[in-house]
Amino acid sequence: MAFLVSGLLHLPIDTMQGIPLQESTIVTFFSVQALGILIEDAVCGIYRWITTGSFSRQAARSVEKKEPALWMKLVGFLWMVCWAMWCMPPWIFPIIRKPPMAAVPYSFFARA
Repeated sequence: MAFLVSGLLHLPIDTMQGIPLQESTIVTFFSVQALGILIEDAVCGIYRWITTGSFSRQAARSVEKKEPALWMKLVGFLWMVCWAMWCMPPWIFPIIRKPPMAAVPYSFFARA
């Protein structure tokens, strides 16, 4: 629900950038982040179950109290990059297709 609300709160930004509501995918972009978190939590839970015999985070902490191994951090980073590459294009393409907007209606430095 929080991701949906966040998407709805960002919707006026797309509107201000001139993206019609029919083309805006900001609500979908924010809502699909919950799916990414669910997938990540499921994979972490399966890994904990395989290595400790329990899905519990507390059981995993009692077995191993040290910092995660470098390979775990790299896998997490790779997951994040792949997820971003999958879910960002539908959100960012409508913004990219729009001509650049000036921040203010007049510039003293623009060439005539």
